[in-house]
Amino acid sequence: MQAKHVLFAPALWLDRRRADVASAARRSRPASGSAGSRDDASIRARVTEELGHEPGWDASTSNVYVHDGVVFLQGLVRSAAERRAARAVAERVDGVRSVQDARVPRREWQSMA
Repeated sequence: MQAKHVLFAPALWLDRRRADVASAARRSRPASGSAGSRDDASIRARVTEELGHEPGWDASTSNVYVHDGVVFLQGLVRSAAERRAARAVAERVDGVRSVQDARVPRREWQSMA
């Protein structure tokens, strides 16, 4: 239930099992692909637009993904300062819950190739 962000499920119906209450709560949620996906797409568009104004952002070597308001940055980064700047830009966008930056420093990537 924590994965669904349900902190507690009050057992209002004493003749029903807790599993029945939880499954009823899951059925009442909107179908996937509805508003959440549209929100993620608009968050991604706004984050990408804002990062485009950032001098250290290189869209040819980095990607932005959004899932449930969590922004994932993947690709290459030149420095720790560029990593911090991109993270700060993404965190300022409305609707962003958190930012996960998994970009690899460019010199490490070159040594792996």
